[in-house]
Amino acid sequence: MKFFANKIMWITMLMFVVFLSGAAMATDQTQDDPPAGVKSESVVKVPDISTIIPLSAKLAGRLAILKIHVSGLPDTTLVEKQYAQILPKLEAISDQLKQMKESKEFQFNQIAEIRSTIKHVESSIIDIYTPFTQSIRRLGVWRIKWLEEKKNWHQWQLSLNTKTAPVQLNSCFEKANSTIDTALKLINVKLGEMMIVQEKAGVIEAKQMAYDSAIDEMAMGNLWGARLNASPPMFSSQYFSQFTVGLWFSVKTGLENGLLQGHGFFSSQGHSVFIQIIVSFLFGIAPLDEL
Repeated sequence: MKFFANKIMWITMLMFVVFLSGAAMATDQTQDDPPAGVKSESVVKVPDISTIIPLSAKLAGRLAILKIHVSGLPDTTLVEKQYAQILPKLEAISDQLKQMKESKEFQFNQIAEIRSTIKHVESSIIDIYTPFTQSIRRLGVWRIKWLEEKKNWHQWQLSLNTKTAPVQLNSCFEKANSTIDTALKLINVKLGEMMIVQEKAGVIEAKQMAYDSAIDEMAMGNLWGARLNASPPMFSSQYFSQFTVGLWFSVKTGLENGLLQGHGFFSSQGHSVFIQIIVSFLFGIAPLDEL
């Protein structure tokens, strides 16, 4: 009995030691791991000191290329003028919509005409907006690259300890930093100008979208109230006034041509002629707004 008691005691002590060892390892691992959400800074690879001056010279060449690219971007003054030419069209659309809402009586061809104008304006906006936005995107990419360049050169300068380095190396870093700052200033100035125009363009685009929505709502909400430029009611004086000599002559000529084609014409097209007569009769008896 004493043997079994000692055995149980040793097993218990062994399990306790294993538990303490596991807890200690877990604590060490927790201390080594960075807190959640905290990213470790990427280590910048420092180039060999013999390549610093050539890299600085390449920066100057990249700046020259950047100036050419920036000069080729859209002229903000010209783009503003293009957007300004759209404003009178939007104002005209606004006046037409206001008049139609006040009168509450309008025709479908008026809606179609305004919608056509709105689509034309939309097409003009897209033609201006698309290349302009692409240019802003390019500036954003260039800005990120030059900011990354600035960060690298700062890290290199710290790592190489330029305070105790030769004068030539310090001068090289000064030129590189000046080149980078010039590039970033060039990008930021152009980007700021283009974003100002983009902000103004956003107001114009919002108006176009609002008018487009308004004309759709007006067409759907007043579908039965709108009037077509249709013929007057059948059997009215206005209706019979349409039957001129020229009209009777045209009808007579058409019938003669149809009869010349023989029985086959009425066999194949008779049902279409019949449907057209019925539809014409129904629309002629009463105006569209009374149907």
